[in-house]
Amino acid sequence: MITIQKKTGPVADADFSLFPAGSPCLFFDIETTGLSREKNRIYLIGALLLTRNAADIPEMPDVPGTPDATDQSDMPAAPGMADAPAAPAGGQFFQWLAESEDEEILVLAAFLDFIRQLPKPAMLVHFNGARFDIPFFQTRCAKNGLDCQCFSQLPDMDLYQQIKAYKNLLGLPSCRQKSIENFLGIEREDQYDGGELIPVFHQYCRTHGKQEEALLLLHNEEDVNHMPRLTAVFSYIRFFKGGFLWSYCEEARYTDWEGQEKMELFAVYRTDDGRKIPSPLALRRNFSSLYKQKSASLAGQFWMSCRETEMTLRIPLIEGEMKYFFEDYKNYYYLPLEDQAVHKSVSQYVEPEYRKKATAKNCYTRIFGFFLPAAGTAFKPCFYEEYGSKQPWLRWETGETMCGLPAADFFRAYLEMLLGSC
Repeated sequence: MITIQKKTGPVADADFSLFPAGSPCLFFDIETTGLSREKNRIYLIGALLLTRNAADIPEMPDVPGTPDATDQSDMPAAPGMADAPAAPAGGQFFQWLAESEDEEILVLAAFLDFIRQLPKPAMLVHFNGARFDIPFFQTRCAKNGLDCQCFSQLPDMDLYQQIKAYKNLLGLPSCRQKSIENFLGIEREDQYDGGELIPVFHQYCRTHGKQEEALLLLHNEEDVNHMPRLTAVFSYIRFFKGGFLWSYCEEARYTDWEGQEKMELFAVYRTDDGRKIPSPLALRRNFSSLYKQKSASLAGQFWMSCRETEMTLRIPLIEGEMKYFFEDYKNYYYLPLEDQAVHKSVSQYVEPEYRKKATAKNCYTRIFGFFLPAAGTAFKPCFYEEYGSKQPWLRWETGETMCGLPAADFFRAYLEMLLGSC
C-alpha cells in the first residue's frame, strides 16, 4: 500500500458558513473496482482535513509491512475571495492506495486508524456519499472484519444533497461534481471518471506503472480537493432561501420585433449581508412552465440575473383588461349590457329584464390597467384573462404599497414565490 500526505493552504474561495465553527472538516472520497459493495472493492481513499488548529492534524500512521511512500510536499493555496466566512487556515491531504485488490483491508484499516487519531471528531463531508461512499465503506469494513464505528459516528454533510434541490435555479445540466465545477469555473487536469479508471487500476496491479499510478491518484485528489470549493454554491443557496433585500423598481418601455410597444418591470435586490455571489448567474423561465401548461402564456418570460451583490428580476407587464371573479357567485347578478356582475344588494335597483343570476363563469368585474404575472395565488386580489385561466395576474400600481403590503415586503415575497416555483 502506498500512503501520501501533503500540506494544503487555505481554501479561500469556499463558504464554510454551514459547518460547525469548532470542528475540523474531513472531505473524503473513495475509488472502487465497481458499483457493487458486496462484490467489488475499495482500492483508494482520499481525505482532506481542514482545521484552524495544526495540532488537530495527526501524522500519517505507519502500516506494518508496507512501503513508506509519504510525500510531505507543499500544495499551493487555491485563489479566491478574501472575505469567505469561517474558512479554515489550512490542513493536510491524505491518500491510501492499494497496490493489489488484496490490499483493500490495508487501505480501510489505515483510514480508520487515521480517524481514531483525530484529537476531536470531524465533520465528514462528501459528494453523494450518503448513497454510495458511506454504505460502500461500511460494507467493505464488515466484509474484512473491521470495526468502523469511529467512522459511522462522525456527523456528516452531503454536498450533493445540499445542491441538488437548486439544480434548476442554477441552470445546471446535471448535479454531477464536474458539472458543478464547470459552473463555478473550477478547472481540472484529470480527464477520467471513476468507471474509466477501473481497468487502469487492474493494469496498475499487474505492472505498478508510474503513469497508471499518477492517473489514479490525480482523479481522486481533484475529486477531494475540489469539494471545499463546491461550497461556493452555498452563496447562491443562501440567496435563494431568502438572504436578500429589495432595493427598488424601475419601469421600462421597449419595442418588440413586431414593432409593438411593451412594458416591463425591473426589480432590483441585494444580498442581505453584502456577500458576493461567486460567478454571474442568468436564469430565464416561462411563467406557463411554473403551472406545467402545455401552451405558452401571455405572461411570457421572466429573467433573473445575479452579479456580485446584486440581483435583477425582469418581469413582463401587460397592459389591458383583466377580470376579477367573485367566489360567492350565488349572491350576485350578471348584467349583460355592462358585462359585469353586481351584488344582490345593488342589483335591486336594476330592472329584472337587465339582470340574471350570475354563474361562476360570468361573476366578474372588469379592470383595465397594467398587470404583472404571479406564480401562485398567495397575493390578493388575483385577476384572470378568462374563467378557467390558470395564470393569475396582479394589478401593478406605482406606489409605496402593492397588494396591501409595503413595497419592500411585497417584492421580497414575490421573489420568494418565483424561486419556490422554479
